Amino acid sequence: MSGTLSCGDTQTPADTTAAGTSDSTTTPADSGYDYPDVNYDGYEFRILNATVDASYGCYVSLDFEEQTGEPLDDAVYQRNIRVEDKLGIEIIDMQTDVGTVWGTLQTALIDQLIQSVMAGDDAYDAAYLAVGFKPSVITDGYLTDLYDIPTLNLDAEWWDSVINDSLTINGFTFNAEGNAVYGVAAHTSSTGSFIYSSGIRYTSEEKDGSLKLTIGSEKLYNMLDKLGTIMSVSDGHAHFDQSQAANPSYYYNVFAADHALFLTSELKGALSLRDMSSTFGLVPLPKYDENQESYYSLTNYSASLLCVPKSADNLERTGVILDALTYESYDSVLPVYYDITVSQKGLRNDESIEMLSIIQRSRGTEFTRVYGINTNIHNGFIDLISKGSESAATIIASNESAAQQKLNDLTSFFAE
Repeated sequence: MSGTLSCGDTQTPADTTAAGTSDSTTTPADSGYDYPDVNYDGYEFRILNATVDASYGCYVSLDFEEQTGEPLDDAVYQRNIRVEDKLGIEIIDMQTDVGTVWGTLQTALIDQLIQSVMAGDDAYDAAYLAVGFKPSVITDGYLTDLYDIPTLNLDAEWWDSVINDSLTINGFTFNAEGNAVYGVAAHTSSTGSFIYSSGIRYTSEEKDGSLKLTIGSEKLYNMLDKLGTIMSVSDGHAHFDQSQAANPSYYYNVFAADHALFLTSELKGALSLRDMSSTFGLVPLPKYDENQESYYSLTNYSASLLCVPKSADNLERTGVILDALTYESYDSVLPVYYDITVSQKGLRNDESIEMLSIIQRSRGTEFTRVYGINTNIHNGFIDLISKGSESAATIIASNESAAQQKLNDLTSFFAE
């Protein structure tokens, strides 16, 4: 989810003391989940996953051999113990080293799953994949439609209906040195996040249920004009640098050194800035204008999504395990993530914790980006804002027809 961090020096830091954790030998208490009467006799439930080092600060760990004393790690550990004991399984976090080059690593992980499915070797029961980097993993038929798994309670509150609904089609789911001071230290994803926060969507549903591309609206042009002013690099309003975290001019470092008023960031940014001396606060990205009723916070298309490969041989068992894991995550892991890891350890004042609640409630995603429909248009808008390249009208005119065809092909695929 994207938000904005703002620095200042008048806020009182919140208490960052976390509650202690229980001894690793303590048996976790039962939750309120209604477990089915099954026992899978020690079955190893294998989940393909990226390594921690390759995840750019995102929390991706799915299992631990023992408790670490870190509340979030221990919540994951206790969750797994409950599910493993109840269902008679062993959870295997198959973190795979595919390098650390952005884009290449996400694609490599997807390719690894594709190769497994093509070979028919049933190597994974589930996977966390950034499918937006290679949407063909969906349209070429390498993943199972989650609605085809009868033991998944996708309508239950512990499943993220906001993201599921956003990705459902036809009923299917898937320089910091010197004295320069900038208004915004930004990253490339911020352009799409600002567009989403203004309530602009790239498609509309026709009366017959088909989807139509709606990119050239007056509101979009107005939004890009506003954004071009706020985020102008040539005028010194914004700073873009996503090189490496060790680089002093990296956009996070510019904000941490008090050389930018705002930082556009995912929630993980609050944790990356724990050593920052100045106090900062969290706010959601802005509305389009005062008439917009709700805030909208974009969940980045590059986030890893839960997937089930076509080669999984027992969907009923997969559904039972994933549903239980998701419930236990909802019940005991997410509260620790939001209330301790982010709120107490990452945020520094009560107002930011309140803003976090707004961002959490207003989250969603732009499905055309996840499915690769508007990739060229999206990248064109990024260059327009960060580099002052060709006009929005030119970008749309050059790519709209191809994007609509991709949308048509996608809806046809799900209609089959």
